[in-house]
Amino acid sequence: MHRAGLLLLLVLAGCGKDPGAVHALIRVDADVRASCIALDLLHPDGTRIKTQEVARPSGRDEVRVGVFRGQLPEQLQFQARALWGGECGQASLRFNGQSLAETARFESGKIQQVVLSLQRPGAALDRDRDGFVSAEAGGPDCDDDRAERKPEVQELCDGSDDLNCDGKRGCDDATCSAQACERMPTALAFVDAAHEREAGACSRPLTIERVGSDGLATRPNLPTPLTLENTLPSGATLHADPNCSSSLSTPSIPPGQSRFTFYVRGTTAGNGQLLASSTGLATTQVSHAIVPGPGVPVLKPSQDTALAGVCNAVEIEWRDAFGNLSRGTPRTVKLEPGAGVSLHRDRDCTQPLAALPEGSTHTVYVRGTTPTRFDLVVASGNMEARQALNVIAGPPKRLEFPSGPQTLLAGECASPVGVRIQDEFGNPTSFPTATTLTLSSDATGDFGFHAESGCTGSALSSLPVPAGAQQVNFRFKGKTGGKVTLTASQHSLTGVNQQHDIIPLVRRGLCTLANNQTGTNCAFSPALRDLSKSFLVFQATTTTDNPEDSFVRCLLEAGRVVCNRRGNKGEAVIQWQVVEKANGLRVQHLTKGCTGQTTSVTFNPVDLAKSFVLFSAAQDGAQTGNNDIAGVQLTQNNQVDVVLMANCFNNTYNVQVVEMDGALVSRGKTGKMTGSALSATGLDPEQAKDRTALLTTLTTKVESDANICNRMVRAELSTVNSIAFSRYAEGTCDNADVEAVYWERISFPTGSVVQDSTLAVGNNQGKATATLASPVDPTRTLLMASSQIHGGQGNGETGYKTRDIPGAGTGRLTLISPTTLQVERDALFDLAKWTTYAIQLEP
Repeated sequence: MHRAGLLLLLVLAGCGKDPGAVHALIRVDADVRASCIALDLLHPDGTRIKTQEVARPSGRDEVRVGVFRGQLPEQLQFQARALWGGECGQASLRFNGQSLAETARFESGKIQQVVLSLQRPGAALDRDRDGFVSAEAGGPDCDDDRAERKPEVQELCDGSDDLNCDGKRGCDDATCSAQACERMPTALAFVDAAHEREAGACSRPLTIERVGSDGLATRPNLPTPLTLENTLPSGATLHADPNCSSSLSTPSIPPGQSRFTFYVRGTTAGNGQLLASSTGLATTQVSHAIVPGPGVPVLKPSQDTALAGVCNAVEIEWRDAFGNLSRGTPRTVKLEPGAGVSLHRDRDCTQPLAALPEGSTHTVYVRGTTPTRFDLVVASGNMEARQALNVIAGPPKRLEFPSGPQTLLAGECASPVGVRIQDEFGNPTSFPTATTLTLSSDATGDFGFHAESGCTGSALSSLPVPAGAQQVNFRFKGKTGGKVTLTASQHSLTGVNQQHDIIPLVRRGLCTLANNQTGTNCAFSPALRDLSKSFLVFQATTTTDNPEDSFVRCLLEAGRVVCNRRGNKGEAVIQWQVVEKANGLRVQHLTKGCTGQTTSVTFNPVDLAKSFVLFSAAQDGAQTGNNDIAGVQLTQNNQVDVVLMANCFNNTYNVQVVEMDGALVSRGKTGKMTGSALSATGLDPEQAKDRTALLTTLTTKVESDANICNRMVRAELSTVNSIAFSRYAEGTCDNADVEAVYWERISFPTGSVVQDSTLAVGNNQGKATATLASPVDPTRTLLMASSQIHGGQGNGETGYKTRDIPGAGTGRLTLISPTTLQVERDALFDLAKWTTYAIQLEP
């Protein structure tokens, strides 16, 4: 042995002239478990230079090894190690203890000796003191805490343990091959085939079996810890009980058993794998599916609010209790309340929806044309799903006047006129940004649009529309009567028109009191809004010579002019004019029978400086005399006196007391008129002719007189403070006295224009015209003559003296154009003249 060790070492160290050698004596304790002894040559710093393995000699307790220096350092450390597990040189050798390191020096020509003692491993390397170093320290002891587990012991063949630390158990260990043993598992296997389960339900039992290399179940007496995993959709859980009520924490196949059973529960539908693994064993897997449970309908609109007219998709899905897409059959699909909303089966909403087949998903389409909130309801059996949906107005497409036409008095400010912005279905909507509307009309004359109440601001041509506003309002005002069409438009929308009525400030008409009639009604429409803000001017022309037939009185009622006379002979043609103002006018309409020579008519007090009197009368009698022709004048602020020069004969008077804001009225009475002319001068205040008209009456002392020319007096403003009166028209009459002329100068409010004209007709002529200096607005122009002796406000002067026919000097006044005034009489006798006034009023 010594020689064998030296020879091996010499080979290892090399040959040549050797400067010295060391003889290593390794003493091995009998308790040392070693099949091979290793000698390590170390640098002084402990670094290993070379190792020589020597088989442990049988029956001996020491090993000798000689070491020549060769190329080795002069000084070395020597250390012996015990190796266990096979013959020297095998990879299976494990460290099983070592000696202390000893130092030796090579000296030329000398052999030094070093003694190494290899003892049983100490407790630091062998905790269970079974003679084998622990695996952690590189030794062969696989469990250094149990003395019964160590190399060389008899294995337990049931596979419950690897006592001899050779890494094999049961029948796999050669020491058990001749004994009853249990085969060791090499793989795991699922006993069950793939299957499926409804979401939320606990699965059938799922069994894992451990099998040997032959594929048969094996039951070693040791546990097999399991790692269970799955690739199912999220929400899948593993459980230990068939109710899936307890979690699975540390799954393992128990000792002596071949199988492990568990359960799975999933809530999300889908396919996946269940996987089982254990260290050292082949992994196994099986397919598993979670299928949806019974479905209920779920509604998923593309949006919960849609514009009117837009087709809105709603998806109907059948979902189980966990939200998995399922299947179902809708029994009914309906809308509640559903007004203005319809169901369709195509994305263009052209095809009505019929029944839906079974399926997981359906898409229906809802379209509404009226803003509303409603429910889409899907029912199946006792299940019902509802989804609230809204229809809102679409983008602006057109304009609308939401309120009806108005009928207004001239100059009256309209109530607010709304312009509503609408979508294509007529629903109110709005512009997303501010814009303007253009306002226009076909009105002639003075007309304007306004924003302010009262129409007092500047006229508008456009109307601002704030962002989000569904309606804007404006007002309008016109002075010219008639129908007016208003237009509101916007560059991107269809415009809208609406026609309104402006009642003329002056309404006029013609009616006839026929032969054999004592009265007639001259109707007009619309009726007066307020009689107390309206007055009547008329001219009644006749051809008769009896006062009972030729004296016509007219009074104003809400929707008509009522005219009558005492007699019924001949025809009376009545040209009437009604003035109605919204404001600034107060009129008291009075009727009274005469009470003697002077009849006093009383009324509510007025302002005399802006009030005047309109008068007409009817009476009995066959001749015109001093008990027929009356002088009329305001004598107090609440009294008008109607004066005759003899006792009256069944006379009836109609009196209108007109109080007009902004007017200026002066009045007076002349002395006798004995010739063809008379004047009143130095009148105060001065009143401009371009706004002033005259109204006169008179009295006469002549009891009866066939010469009508004596009792028809024409008046005109000769200057701003004088009046000229004339009669006879031409030539002479019999110069019967006019006892007095009663006059009123009426200056109309600022803005009014009065154009006076003198018109004359010759014998056998019935008409004459005058050209006005400036065109007038016929709808607000009042026509009258200067005298209101009989038959209204149409008297002039005449040269006719054969009979007492007032019609010879009484004419009807009309405008045949805005610049032409006409007078027309019915009794074509002799020359006649009129002072006429075309009075254009401000509303």
